[in-house]
Amino acid sequence: MRFRPGNRTTGVARTAALSVRFSEPMLHAPTQAAFTITANGAPGRGTYRFAESNTVLIFTPSSAMPAGAKVVLQVAASAMTASGVPM
Repeated sequence: MRFRPGNRTTGVARTAALSVRFSEPMLHAPTQAAFTITANGAPGRGTYRFAESNTVLIFTPSSAMPAGAKVVLQVAASAMTASGVPM
């Protein structure tokens, strides 16, 4: 699993899309439910979509993240592959 932007990246546009790449296709509902984004501890608000044959989950914020915010992306073990296997 790989997050974009990467860990400790600075200078990211406050409206930039955030994503996680999986090594295999994922089921939409359980994977989206397992993906959390916080900015300074508050939940991120926005839209989700899958790309690249369901191996990338992209979050687009509905408004700019707070200036200087610490943004944390996490995926819980409940994310599930297309073959029904939890992470």
